[in-house]
Amino acid sequence: MNHRKLNDYLIFLICGALLLCALLAGIIANLPEKTTQPIAISVIVPDSGNARWANFKSGLRAAAREYSVDLSIVKTDAFTGSQQEQDVIHQEISQGAKGIITQLASSTGAKSFVEETAKAVPIVLCDSTVSVNQDNVSVLSMENEKAGSTLAIQASRMRKGSSFTVGILAGRSNTARASQRVLGVMNALGENRGVIAWLLYSDDTSIEKLQSLQSQTPVDMIIALDNDALETAVDYCQLAIENAPALFGIGVSDKCIYYTDVGTISKLIVEDEYAMGYQAIEQLAGRLQHHSSMQSVTIDFKVITKDNMFTAQNQELLFPLK
Repeated sequence: MNHRKLNDYLIFLICGALLLCALLAGIIANLPEKTTQPIAISVIVPDSGNARWANFKSGLRAAAREYSVDLSIVKTDAFTGSQQEQDVIHQEISQGAKGIITQLASSTGAKSFVEETAKAVPIVLCDSTVSVNQDNVSVLSMENEKAGSTLAIQASRMRKGSSFTVGILAGRSNTARASQRVLGVMNALGENRGVIAWLLYSDDTSIEKLQSLQSQTPVDMIIALDNDALETAVDYCQLAIENAPALFGIGVSDKCIYYTDVGTISKLIVEDEYAMGYQAIEQLAGRLQHHSSMQSVTIDFKVITKDNMFTAQNQELLFPLK
């Protein structure tokens, strides 16, 4: 009898242990997966504290939260050349950055620099056109030539078929994006009776320079092909008042949006920089966490006017959730 009780007791213990193991296995199987170790990604863009980067930063931060990224937006001034920017990128890599997001200050010598950098870490180029065939490189940019031609066509429509003169503020002289945008403007103007009176790169853009050009060779319209150039053109037009030319441009800052709303800027091309920032993080997270191939992506842009800027879709573009 005692032996029987002992055997029953042992069987009970064994069954209880098996049941407990089964319960523990079920609990462990349903536990959330272990959080991915945050990956360090550094962002290097010219004059990073400038408010024109607000939407881009919002996209970066939203994706960083989603993909467990330790995001560092490096404090920079306006780079005077490519070497200064490259030195900052090398420094970030030496301090532990596993991925780099940047907008190249110059296209001169960019291909060899990008190829060498990509051997160490994956890199995303924003609004920087470099032809590099590597899994570790992604280019995110709108179609720059198309953006330039779109502005020129919009300008020609305002003249309703009559000839007109144009001054071009082209952006940084040593970047591929500036060259592509200028080419788009030139091709479209040639087909639409537009005459280019002068072309000025932002390396030499100032209100005083614009005043001098307009006094010597006045134009009917100014087309500004980057945010800084457009803001300078706005400042000039505020001083010119009655003699201000019609203004068209590419920009993303609150200042550009405001002066579109009040009519100083007739047509504003806005690139979806929130999407650019988000996709830059997404590309690097996929590469670093899952060894995914990186893909170049064309970023959308829209033509904004004071008449269409308050549609729900355009408000989402101009003021994405922070």
